[in-house]
Amino acid sequence: MSDPLRVLITGGGTATAVSVLKGLRVQREVPVHVTLADAQETIAGRYLADAFIQIPPANSPAFLDALRTVCRKHSISLLIPIVDYEFEIFSKNAREFLDDGTRVVISPLSVIQTCGDKQVLAAWLASRGLPAPMIVQKDEALAGRATFPLFVKPRKGGRGSLGAQRVDSAEELEVACSKLDEPLIQEFIDGEEYTVDTLSDFDGRLLGAVPRLRIETKSGVSVKGKTVRMPELVELVKNVAEALPILGPSNIQCFRRRDGSFVVSEVNPRFAAAVVLSIAAGFNSPMLLLKLARGEKIEPFSISVRYGMTMLRYWEEVFVQDDGTAVTDFWRLGLPR
Repeated sequence: MSDPLRVLITGGGTATAVSVLKGLRVQREVPVHVTLADAQETIAGRYLADAFIQIPPANSPAFLDALRTVCRKHSISLLIPIVDYEFEIFSKNAREFLDDGTRVVISPLSVIQTCGDKQVLAAWLASRGLPAPMIVQKDEALAGRATFPLFVKPRKGGRGSLGAQRVDSAEELEVACSKLDEPLIQEFIDGEEYTVDTLSDFDGRLLGAVPRLRIETKSGVSVKGKTVRMPELVELVKNVAEALPILGPSNIQCFRRRDGSFVVSEVNPRFAAAVVLSIAAGFNSPMLLLKLARGEKIEPFSISVRYGMTMLRYWEEVFVQDDGTAVTDFWRLGLPR
């Protein structure tokens, strides 16, 4: 048996990191050793991975050197960033990591900056004839030259649905904007919301895309979803991902209007927290990353996907005992009688 590929996943305390870990754990094609890293020590993920390393937060001057030291010390072949705040740092320094023997799964800096600013992204989409929600200026809306309802969200950042809301009047618009440093106002789209999980190779060629209907979300995270066959949406996403270009994973959020047309609302060049649904449906993008890291070629859209699969999420727990050991399966906890 060959030596396992050593993988480091940052943001180990997030649902996204655990979702990626599940994809790596469920597959048997590539031997893998997974280390989770996080700025916090008390996270559930540390008891689910093969190893855990506490690292400085991304805004610390010590962050970059600490990660490079970890990768060299532990012979990390593949580093998968999860947290958006880390992306510019990793993109700017991807070459240095590669020189150390670690490939960082990150898109080019221009892509990170375009996707990280929703107003810039909307302009980029429009410049290429790709559909995006219409942007509305605040003074126009307050002067009655825009039609309510509208949608307000942070122009930059805004993890999950933090700060994003529908507004139905000028008064609500004023209040919503006052809570954000850089509010972005867009038309409100009354239609179905989809997330498309994608994976591209390290040359920016799209290898696959799985649309998921977001049936129900909580705090911006899908808790009920369903994989759907939508060739038209996949073609739109392909045009977006390859034009940017995305390298590695992304989740592209779209709406379908009442007339059936699609618009691209956000592009996140990373795995989504609900990528487990696409993995369960057969598109194990974390495992495919392992194959790419080993130099294997993957033919675009060669992976069969089970459409019509529904995900219903629920809470799981890790129980850490006084001696530091952990129980990750409630049903084996052995409750006292």
